[in-house]
Amino acid sequence: MEKKILKKIKKNRGVTGIDASIAVTILMIFVPLITTIISNTINVKEKINRKVIATNLAIQAIESVKQISALDEGVISNQVVFDGKKGGHYVYGSENFPKGYTVEVEVKKGSSLDKNVTVTVTYQNNIGDEELVFTTKITK
Repeated sequence: MEKKILKKIKKNRGVTGIDASIAVTILMIFVPLITTIISNTINVKEKINRKVIATNLAIQAIESVKQISALDEGVISNQVVFDGKKGGHYVYGSENFPKGYTVEVEVKKGSSLDKNVTVTVTYQNNIGDEELVFTTKITK
């Protein structure tokens, strides 16, 4: 009986070549997979954050145009425009735009009471420039 137990212990000599190759193969598959998943998650988070900032700039521009009583037709691109009648409201946002964002507000008069406002926000992305366009009709 003792001889059988000693034989089993002697045969169990540690890690064999097959065990080591299986472990290395598993590591070679899963480590790059996990790093790829983490980097993709970070990239998606950055894209979503940039799009949220662009959307907020566009909404701010539309709300500011709604407040101005007499706004002529035309295109306003990344500049601050004042309406003297209401004490100087900005057409959109503030003078400090986030880096890499350009905002273009286009106002077209529809009927006598309507204005069609198109806001185009362009921002830099990893691939290239992204463009977000919002269009609304303002009736006064």
